[in-house]
Amino acid sequence: MSAQPHHYSSEPPGIRRTPDGIAAALTPARRMQFRAELGRISSGAAFERLLDIWVCRARLDQRPDRAERVRAARAGTLRTVTWDEIQRGRDAKGA
Repeated sequence: MSAQPHHYSSEPPGIRRTPDGIAAALTPARRMQFRAELGRISSGAAFERLLDIWVCRARLDQRPDRAERVRAARAGTLRTVTWDEIQRGRDAKGA
C-alpha cells in the first residue's frame, strides 16, 4: 500500500515541493531566507530535509488565518490534539 497525500480543507492546494514552488508561496522576507539556505545546499538528504521544512513554512504563509495561528502559538494557546484524538477522529470517519 502506498501513502497518498492528504489535503486538508485549510491547506492551500498547489504548493509544489520544488525550490521555485516553495519560494513562490513564501512571504518576501522568508523567501530571502529560504534562497540563502538553498544556496548552501544543492543535493542529497540535506537538500530534501530543507525542502521538507520550507514547504511546511510555505503552507503556513499561505493560510488565511496565519497571523492568528502565529499569535496563538506564541501565546501558548494554539489548540493541539493528541495522537489518540487523531485516531478517534479517523475511527469515527471510518478512515
